[in-house]
Amino acid sequence: MNCSRVGRIALMVLLYGAASVTAWATQYIAVELKTSEQLRWGEFLRIELYEYLTDRPHVYQYDLVQRGPSDKTRWYYDCPVPDESERQIFIQACGEGSYGTMYPISQAKLIDFARPRYTYVRNVLIERNMAQHAPLANTVVLNIDYNIDVDGDGLGTTQEMAYKTNPWRSDSDADMLDDPVDSTGTVITISIAGQAPVNNSTLGTDPINPDSDNDGVMDGVEVYGLAPYGFVTDPNNPDTDGDGVIDGLDPNPLGATDANGDGIADEWVSFWTNQVAVWGYNPAMIAALLNPDGDADGDGISNRAEYQNGSVPIVTNGHCEARIVPSPLVITAAPNALVTAAFDVVDLSWQPSTGTILQLIQPWADKANLRFTNYKLQFDGNEHVRFYSRFGVRVPCLLPINTAELCADTVYSDALRVVVGGCTTTCAVLLYVSPGANPNRAPVGCTLLAPANGVRLSSILDQHLTWRAASDADSDTVTYDVHCELGYGGITPTLMLANQSGTEAIAFDVGEGVPGTLVSNRVYRWQVIAKDSHGAQCWSPIWEFSTPVPDADGDGLFDDDEETLGTNKNDPDSDDDGVLDGEEYYRGANPLDRFDQPVQIVVQPLPPATIGYPYCGELRAGWGAPGYQWEMYNGWLPAGLELTPAGTITGMPVQAGLRSFGVRVRDQREDTTVTNLQLEVQARGTGPAGALGHGVLGHGRIGGQ
Repeated sequence: MNCSRVGRIALMVLLYGAASVTAWATQYIAVELKTSEQLRWGEFLRIELYEYLTDRPHVYQYDLVQRGPSDKTRWYYDCPVPDESERQIFIQACGEGSYGTMYPISQAKLIDFARPRYTYVRNVLIERNMAQHAPLANTVVLNIDYNIDVDGDGLGTTQEMAYKTNPWRSDSDADMLDDPVDSTGTVITISIAGQAPVNNSTLGTDPINPDSDNDGVMDGVEVYGLAPYGFVTDPNNPDTDGDGVIDGLDPNPLGATDANGDGIADEWVSFWTNQVAVWGYNPAMIAALLNPDGDADGDGISNRAEYQNGSVPIVTNGHCEARIVPSPLVITAAPNALVTAAFDVVDLSWQPSTGTILQLIQPWADKANLRFTNYKLQFDGNEHVRFYSRFGVRVPCLLPINTAELCADTVYSDALRVVVGGCTTTCAVLLYVSPGANPNRAPVGCTLLAPANGVRLSSILDQHLTWRAASDADSDTVTYDVHCELGYGGITPTLMLANQSGTEAIAFDVGEGVPGTLVSNRVYRWQVIAKDSHGAQCWSPIWEFSTPVPDADGDGLFDDDEETLGTNKNDPDSDDDGVLDGEEYYRGANPLDRFDQPVQIVVQPLPPATIGYPYCGELRAGWGAPGYQWEMYNGWLPAGLELTPAGTITGMPVQAGLRSFGVRVRDQREDTTVTNLQLEVQARGTGPAGALGHGVLGHGRIGGQ
């Protein structure tokens, strides 16, 4: 978010309502929002309603007015008026930070409707009693005070924006270091065994990453030596004592020994031999690790070099892998319940890696979350959760589960997938909803086939939706509900067909109700839900497809575009100039002016050239916007000749033969067209002067031998 840009936005809020206090408390307020400039990417306007349940404000309702670029500078919104005096209205213009934090630009709140109303900006009174104003004169220009410290952490809003921290939270990344300490650092004393204590500055920790050095220990725990860790270690160094074992996995992160003097810390050897057993690697690696010059993982890099380089000695270079613990992930819950399942992701790659936790397909599972969020990596472009980790560090995660639409005495299945370095690890997720001795098992594996996700159809008629049949471990009869409707979003589309026994259906628009017909130029979402005879369900993903825009005359212009341009949607050549309307429009010509056509090349044979004599051949173009520029686009001219930008082929050929090539012409409207030509180069004549074909100057040798 550009802070200077944020500072330029100001809001004007007009509040329209009856003059009486009671009327305001029972009606909506018509709010007019004005910005001094148009919104850009990353900026938005929204209305927030807060209440003070504790000493901190709590949002109980908000509505987005505008997100992202807009050519508007004025919006209208019907704002519901709170009926409790402790509830307040905030009107905000905001910019979204790097991980979704909303930075308030300016805000107004109306408080205590039982008494005279006041308007505030960040608790600073800027306007007198609103009740003293006439109803249509309630205009407030909101001034911005960037020195306000909303969360009381010692950082003003401008500083919070600079550090990308949350202005509403004193410890944005929940690492037990308040934002000022995370941002500006403090001095700690590190006492490594056998060395003199060292005072070290923590400047450099990341205020939006709870574990700045990714060693498995939160910054605040390292700085303050909190229990159960109990060590004061460097939050900017993953291996404080330099023994090759990161602090979070080191039983003693403040001590390193080398009893046999081989130049490799004993703790390093002990740690990696233990990891071989923990993760089920080849036991032969253990003996190999005891030899400093051995190569435990067989990747051509010795154990000593792995130690010195800080790389993993039991994983070959280039290998990426993750484990999900436990696997499978088994969850038990009651019907109509909200529960949270805990699991760990462990990166076992050859080097520190960034990974992604993909969302489950079934709707009873919400998006997985990291227990300690690294806000710099929170989501990828598809809103999947991301993490960064080192070998062996457990990344604790939470998976919210909602059993509201699930059947009791049933087992539901899905898969949890983690991607690291392009390699995917899959873990089965089994959800037991109040299981009995022999619970029903819900169908699994209902997936969509066609039309492919995101495709544009070629017709609106007789479009078949197909899917792969679900399997049922209990051999129950499975039927399918097919959902399909217009629009975007993640919720289940409207039901189109119920209780289908097959795996194919013809799509139609539910709103229009015409069998076999969709609406042109629309986006549809569709989903199939498989059901067994007990009512247990399996949901497919939601896919989208779009329908074609009609082009009645086939000229390359959609009918609605033709209406805008004024061309005839039933005539492919509205101006009768021999060029389709679509071609004229997209090439910059006027499809309603027969004397304005796209640039064309006048194709005519080129005169032959002769070896050893100057040649000049001219290319010609017409229509378009004169001021043509020529160039080669395919093949090449005979040796010794070249094409000038003005369209002249000049030079002196040196080899006989017939050459094919392509040329391109560009006019002043940047419109182009191409054509293919041929040029023959003839050999010089050798007969006596006057002989047929040899007496022309330049083509023969006078007085041949």
